Amino acid sequence: GNRYRRRSPEKIIEEMEYLRDKYDLREIIFEDDNITLNNDHANELFDLMINRKLGIIWTVPNGIAAFTLSPQILIKMKESGCYKVNFAIESGSQRVLDEVINKPLKLKKVVPLIKHAKAIGLEVGGFFILGMPGETLEEIRETFQFIRRNKLFSTNLSIAVPLPGSKLYDSVVQNGYFVH
Repeated sequence: GNRYRRRSPEKIIEEMEYLRDKYDLREIIFEDDNITLNNDHANELFDLMINRKLGIIWTVPNGIAAFTLSPQILIKMKESGCYKVNFAIESGSQRVLDEVINKPLKLKKVVPLIKHAKAIGLEVGGFFILGMPGETLEEIRETFQFIRRNKLFSTNLSIAVPLPGSKLYDSVVQNGYFVH
């Protein structure tokens, strides 16, 4: 359904300790692009990781919702063992974010977060989508310029794919963008 489900920080830590102790786990990958969606939950998880001195490094390769981040949470992530973050930015054009994707993200907030993450020693990558309906060639150029200006460690570029049942698909059909 449309519910967001999360596991308790204590359970996550218990599993990490088990894997570390039984299999000599040294790194974990959180396949969770919402790990910081709930700040209380994220802070509790990172505090437990720090206080229990897990000694496990970790990353979030799926990307992380940049609008949920603050300098303080990035510091806590770093202290808890995070070594790389991928920001799910999607576009270097504020108009595309606001009017096409409807993403609650302000690029003027992301730029200082990128700088801060780098300053505290995190590698920073970004996820971007090109070819959204209504996106202009100039706005695609803005995305490339944003990537270049911010010197991201790694960049993942995807082409917008309108999957049946998605809002993107409905928009493409409604606007007659499919070529027969």
